[in-house]
Amino acid sequence: MVGDGPNRFLIESISRINSQILINQQREFHKALGGEGDSEVVHFYETLESPTAQVWCSLPHTHMH
Repeated sequence: MVGDGPNRFLIESISRINSQILINQQREFHKALGGEGDSEVVHFYETLESPTAQVWCSLPHTHMH
C-alpha cells in the first residue's frame, strides 16, 4: 500500500477531504445494514504500525540427480 503499489489510488482517494469514494461507501453501508438495531457491527484496529505486507514463499530445496 505504499509507494506505487496496487492500492495507491485507493489510499490517495480516501485520504482527501470530502472523498467521493468514502461518501459512496457511507451511503451503501447504511443501505446494507438496514435500520437502527437491525445489525451488529464489530470493529477492530491496529494500535501499532505494522510493516508493509510482503509476499514470502518457502519451498523445500530440491536436487535433481
